[in-house]
Amino acid sequence: MPSAWIHSLSKQQAERLAIELGVSVDGTLGGLRRKLKEKWSSLEPHLPSQLTAKSELAMDAAASVGNVTLNAGIPGQVSYVQAKMRGRVVVNLVRNIPVLSGTGPESVLHFLIRAQGVYDLNLVGDLEFLALLVGRTSGRVTQILGLHLGTSSKWGVVSSEISSTFLPPRIREEFVSKYVLRHFQSPTEYLNEFIVSVVAAARILSYHGSESDLVQRIVQNMHPRVRSYLVFGSKPTTISELHALASHVAEARAIDAQRQGFAGASQSEGRGSRQVSMAIDQTRRVQSRGVVCWKCLGRGHLKRDCPSTVPLPSSNQGNEQGARQ
Repeated sequence: MPSAWIHSLSKQQAERLAIELGVSVDGTLGGLRRKLKEKWSSLEPHLPSQLTAKSELAMDAAASVGNVTLNAGIPGQVSYVQAKMRGRVVVNLVRNIPVLSGTGPESVLHFLIRAQGVYDLNLVGDLEFLALLVGRTSGRVTQILGLHLGTSSKWGVVSSEISSTFLPPRIREEFVSKYVLRHFQSPTEYLNEFIVSVVAAARILSYHGSESDLVQRIVQNMHPRVRSYLVFGSKPTTISELHALASHVAEARAIDAQRQGFAGASQSEGRGSRQVSMAIDQTRRVQSRGVVCWKCLGRGHLKRDCPSTVPLPSSNQGNEQGARQ
């Protein structure tokens, strides 16, 4: 979905939103808006209701500028209100992760991929994140989360233990091929969602290729309809460049869809005009059936179109009858 709404934020609103999303406020307003746009592109695929979450976040950012002191000079420092807002956003994101009810390797991988994507947004601390995940799990996975909550472990440690417990090496090798090397983007999948899922899968499955190699794999596996938008773009070599590219693709596709909508409306108007013209012509043909020719006294045509070669009668009978009709 396009993120043009970010460009309407004032400097204070943009700085407020940047602090809440963990984005540096250094630089010009234009540069800050670009960084916010890239950050939002990585955040948006996880939102359970993109439009609602986006508008609420933007309005909260605008409304709270006057009530909260911006701590731009202290990196990483956030107020209570800011932390509460981040927590609310993450709660919504975690609720969008399907509940892990079993321990099948594929189910566990899908759960870890979704969880890793939310964690990478860096909106809350590890312990808060682990506590939220407990409600999305059951059985052995819940026990692992609970044990690490008691020892204040990092999410990376917990993810590694879950992965090593339920994803043995042979399964990992199969999943690397399926979800990293040969994972093709589906026609209905947003590019950012595709990027997030592949990158998270590569990390969870301990893919040993370089970042540039992974980026190249992702570009090669993009849907052909998406690759057509990359003709005039520079070749990405990092994950951050991939997300920026995905944002540009989303904007371009939205513009194309808008143009197609205008073209369809114009064609509909044109078809409607032709239908009216046909109706008028039909009416004229019906009306012409009562016309009497002054030359042959026949019906349905005028004297100038008369096919008869018989001379005009000497009397005015034809004119009088035509006038009466």
